[in-house]
Amino acid sequence: MVCGQSGSVWNENYFRLRETIIFENGRFSVIVQPYSMITVTTLETQRGEFNERESGLLELPYYDDFDYPDEYLAARGGAPRYTTDEGGAFEVTKRGGRKVLMQKITADMRAEEWGATPEPVTNFGDDRWFNYSVSADIIFSVSDEPDSNYAGVGLRYNLAADGESGWGFVLFESGKWSLRLNKKTISEGSTEINADVNNIKIEANGNTIKGFINGKQVTPDTENYPIQSAGRAALYSAYYNNCFDNVRVEPIEGADTYVIRFDNTERTRSFR
Repeated sequence: MVCGQSGSVWNENYFRLRETIIFENGRFSVIVQPYSMITVTTLETQRGEFNERESGLLELPYYDDFDYPDEYLAARGGAPRYTTDEGGAFEVTKRGGRKVLMQKITADMRAEEWGATPEPVTNFGDDRWFNYSVSADIIFSVSDEPDSNYAGVGLRYNLAADGESGWGFVLFESGKWSLRLNKKTISEGSTEINADVNNIKIEANGNTIKGFINGKQVTPDTENYPIQSAGRAALYSAYYNNCFDNVRVEPIEGADTYVIRFDNTERTRSFR
């Protein structure tokens, strides 16, 4: 029985060798049932067992100071744990005697594109995170355009193709800040910032979103926008060597930290 045949379980033949195909006059044919996916290969294969396992939840709180052992870091080529770069390149490096996460792609080395590449952004965590906060220490790369150079944090990131999704809170080198929802600016302002390290934080509790700089809330409470789906945390940067350290993701006390996700691959389950 192949996946897709009436009455079969969706994963009954998951990673199973179905048949060995014989060429006849230099040709062969295969039958693919509806709702099925197969792989045809010339490699030697053996029938084996594929053991599925439930996807584990990455529980909060979560913390990363990127202070990995040198040997571990070298083996990973500078890549941090659990992150997925959608634009730019985020790598762990030493700066001022400390290990930090640096955005490595600058405007002068940015490749010519035939399509669309998001501004530098990396996301991490669990797409079931819902009510939580994301904070990080920001160390700006000194630039000639402080009103254009920014670094930020985000949450409920769930649309990788867009490069910026969910809520984001960014701070500019000049002291400007911007609270964004799916690339749209919701509120903005400016404040005095430190010359060296600044801590920024975004917090989501239901549809109330708050942005903090160095421990002080600078954004008005945001309550008039639709609740965004649960999603991962994110770090944003302009095309400068901005750095991040002491990244913290923490649950909101008294609120539901996670959501339960359902899939529609079980054919015996119905949704209305």
